[in-house]
Amino acid sequence: MKKKKIKLVESFKKFISRGNVLDMAIGVIIGGAFQSIINSVVKGILMPLIAFFVPAGGIDGIVTVLNHDAAVVDPNASELPANTVKYWGHTYDADKVNVINWGSFINALIYFFIVAIVLFIILQVFNYLKNKKAEFEAKQLELYYQKHPEERPKPEEPAPKQPTEVELLTEIKEQLVELNKNKDIAK
Repeated sequence: MKKKKIKLVESFKKFISRGNVLDMAIGVIIGGAFQSIINSVVKGILMPLIAFFVPAGGIDGIVTVLNHDAAVVDPNASELPANTVKYWGHTYDADKVNVINWGSFINALIYFFIVAIVLFIILQVFNYLKNKKAEFEAKQLELYYQKHPEERPKPEEPAPKQPTEVELLTEIKEQLVELNKNKDIAK
């Protein structure tokens, strides 16, 4: 039992010390910080711009009221329900009104597209830099080999052609036929 525990601990140490796990942990932490930046862009910049063009006063106000007549409250009434909401200039009893909240869905779509665009740009920049680095290293290596041609690795000779599966099976068949002929002759 102790040996299994020791092996488990050693396996866990090996797993944690691998670079991929550390990279993933750093990515999660940066992703959390990045989320607050995106939230501030969406809520502080984009939504006010969109709300300027939406008559309901905000994208969250884009709703479809399903039971309009049953939930309307007279705003001039002496006693309003404790929980009211306003959509498109009408006051509703929040406990009775049923709405499809298109604004919430649009907010989620905008958030998704911003994250997707930013990640796409980050990946494009990363790949561009990675390719430039590889080009630079290849150029430097070529310059080195031009100065030191004796150190340039010899080109590898192509490996001999391996027979295909059909060729091998045909050869085995021919050998079996030959063995059967030899057996018949020996009898």
